[in-house]
Amino acid sequence: MKYDATLKRLFVNPPQRLLSAALGREVVITRSLPTELITVSNLHPDTLFETADGELIHTELQGYRLEKFARRNLLYFALVLRDYDRPPIQIVFWLGPGKIAVGGGLSYPPSLEYQYHLIDLREIDGDWLMAAGDLEEAIFSILCRLRDERAAVAKILSRVSNLPIPRRREAIAELLILSGLRGLKTLVREEVNRMPISIDIHENEFLEEIYQEGVEKGVADGLQQGLDHGAASARTILRTVLELRFGSLPVAVLERINIATLPELEAISQRLASATSLEQLFS
Repeated sequence: MKYDATLKRLFVNPPQRLLSAALGREVVITRSLPTELITVSNLHPDTLFETADGELIHTELQGYRLEKFARRNLLYFALVLRDYDRPPIQIVFWLGPGKIAVGGGLSYPPSLEYQYHLIDLREIDGDWLMAAGDLEEAIFSILCRLRDERAAVAKILSRVSNLPIPRRREAIAELLILSGLRGLKTLVREEVNRMPISIDIHENEFLEEIYQEGVEKGVADGLQQGLDHGAASARTILRTVLELRFGSLPVAVLERINIATLPELEAISQRLASATSLEQLFS
């Protein structure tokens, strides 16, 4: 999902108010734990926190329908238990449009009953979250329930205006990106325009990432159209997609593309979404 980088950036500092609201009790996080090595099919848990009482809290941010989401979350549960010798409390925050589109657990009696906390972010009091001292949670509150959206945006930007200019630019970019998930981008832009600062999309790492992802998606859509029209078109568009993602292509890769049949090109295009390297894509 194109918002992943911004959401994870906001969770670098543990969102203690958000977790407290989700669990209905005060939570004091002492540290964030690494998740990069806890992998399932090249995926890993979004965040893992440890509380002052030694509890582990695993959180996932989900914004689109995924039929086997609960199974993947169960695997995360097992891997965290394996690596830390403690069962994690699991919280899944739904940030997508409309009703929650993932399940809240699995039931296979009598062998398995598995559940986790599944919370629509629009049920969280964003005004209460905004009152936190943590700027990241205040920005994140744009995804929650707000009594007056314009007033809330103005309050967030008021806090942002006191930041040094580089951080101010990042915070505005984060707010703009997340506002797109709630249909508030126009409102945020109007309020930002009142501030004496401008943003160049190519100078900001968050907006640049969104821009590049949009370019890649457009070219990837073109790849599918190329597949529909024949191998020659598909080869041309595939080379463009790979250059956008991985840079200059080795001769061996170019030769592989040039001799690929239409079924082979289609198989490569299907692996594009999950591939993290050229070696993985052409293995």
